[in-house]
Amino acid sequence: MQQNYGEIKAEGAELIAISVESIGLTKRTTDNNSLTYIVLSDGKRVATALYNVFEQPHNQISRAATFIIDSDGTIAWKSLDNQFGRVPTATTLVELKKLNE
Repeated sequence: MQQNYGEIKAEGAELIAISVESIGLTKRTTDNNSLTYIVLSDGKRVATALYNVFEQPHNQISRAATFIIDSDGTIAWKSLDNQFGRVPTATTLVELKKLNE
């Protein structure tokens, strides 16, 4: 995502990542990877539960998911696979472009 962050911003969007790791581990990951977008810690898994992105049957591991939320707070698009894996940034960019047409 970091390498495509400029393209995401160019589409008028902001990237916010949410990690189920503790604040300390989230900060370390952000620093070690020189991430310039916002990365939040959801150590208590509140957002993870609200967006229902737990990897079943564990309920402690979050699946990689992507949500595009429009300016009024509505989920305009989401990708949430049943198997763990990252959503391709190219797919997210295509969906952002569609919404901007």
